[in-house]
Amino acid sequence: NKLKNISPRMSFVNSMGSHSLWKPIKEKYNWSGTLIVRESPDLYKSSSIESILNRFNYYDYFIFVSDLVRKKWLKFSEIDAAKSFYIPNCVWEERVKKISQNSKSNAQKKLFGNDDQFIAICTGEVKYRKGQDLIIENLKLICKVIPNFKLLILGRQNQSFVIELKSSLKKLDLEKKVEFISHQPNAMEYIYAADALLQPSRSEALPRTILEAMALKTPIIASDVDGIPELVEDNTSAILFSLSNIDKMIEGIHSVYSNESFRAKITENAHKRYWDYFSRENHIKKYSDFINQI
Repeated sequence: NKLKNISPRMSFVNSMGSHSLWKPIKEKYNWSGTLIVRESPDLYKSSSIESILNRFNYYDYFIFVSDLVRKKWLKFSEIDAAKSFYIPNCVWEERVKKISQNSKSNAQKKLFGNDDQFIAICTGEVKYRKGQDLIIENLKLICKVIPNFKLLILGRQNQSFVIELKSSLKKLDLEKKVEFISHQPNAMEYIYAADALLQPSRSEALPRTILEAMALKTPIIASDVDGIPELVEDNTSAILFSLSNIDKMIEGIHSVYSNESFRAKITENAHKRYWDYFSRENHIKKYSDFINQI
């Protein structure tokens, strides 16, 4: 009843997961709507993609957080290219500034103690799509080249998947090399304190965790899927690897561990790239341009 007295010029629907909330509003009031697409079509099985595409009929415009993913969606005729726009994510910059006031060494002592370990962090929901299993499957090889390696897996947990991961660790006798941490409000502090961010995702539109690592000057080793290559460039501002070449992930971790000048180069380049292309200032301008254009 409260909605009937509202007549917005535009409504923004944040990701596919919000469609069930938007659908009855659109059907009843026929408001103009823009869907912010944060998902890659690769996320969906071929059997379900048609029902996903049917949702697009409820929207007038589309904002994609990744241009590469936008181009994948545009292969389907349900989306008009003229009504689709690219506006990438940004990060909580005030939080970045506050965290960065503390030195990385102090942040490490606060969160990890004084242990002399090389700590890699993998953040995000713990589930198959995020690829944490790819790290664990290759953990023995990683520890062979970096004996003091430790992996932190931080995020909301799909319990059945976590059980599988822990079972694999037990078989490998590497349980002490991995720590599972449930979602934390200070996850960005963990990214800042870590020696490297690992992002071995199988599908990922434009992960904010990589943007956070860029802004916080934490080295990035990530799969080259979907929108990730838009954020960082291989061997220049990160190390990117194909899911068919996991050896490069291992080599990348070792390069970050052993080569200080290389580590400094990619973190500085990533940091500059964030502020040049993905800052909140750029984010606001792109939304302003979008609103003025429609």
